[in-house]
Amino acid sequence: MALWQFDVALTLRGSPSPVVTDEGYETTPLPELVVARATKYLTQHFGQPWEMMPRWFVFGQEDGNRFDVLVEETGVGAVSVRIDARAYAGHVLPRVTELAELLGCMLYVPERGICLNPTKQELEHAFSESRAARFVRDPHAFLTEAP
Repeated sequence: MALWQFDVALTLRGSPSPVVTDEGYETTPLPELVVARATKYLTQHFGQPWEMMPRWFVFGQEDGNRFDVLVEETGVGAVSVRIDARAYAGHVLPRVTELAELLGCMLYVPERGICLNPTKQELEHAFSESRAARFVRDPHAFLTEAP
């Protein structure tokens, strides 16, 4: 993940908290119907996806704002969002919260290890306080501040 990217994953309300691993994190798989609804919504709003790898569908640009849908052979899967802080995110953030609400999901912010309610205010706050936003606001200060 680049310094200017802010990641969010969708996780069903009431599902176990995501598990942090050496390779990142794992969320409880979304049911097949939820994955199908997400794919339909994203196709309606962002057009046809492109396939990054088998069963990994991307709505948006690889190096910009994008929604990723990973579908396992059984039909269950995961939905995540990568927001590019270098570009205007005002059109993407509302789609993230709208999709999460439609699917009955919370928003997991791996950077902070927390789940947020899918509200505009909570997501905008998390985004504005993220490493990605701080880096874009002042790259020099970000790179020279103590860890």
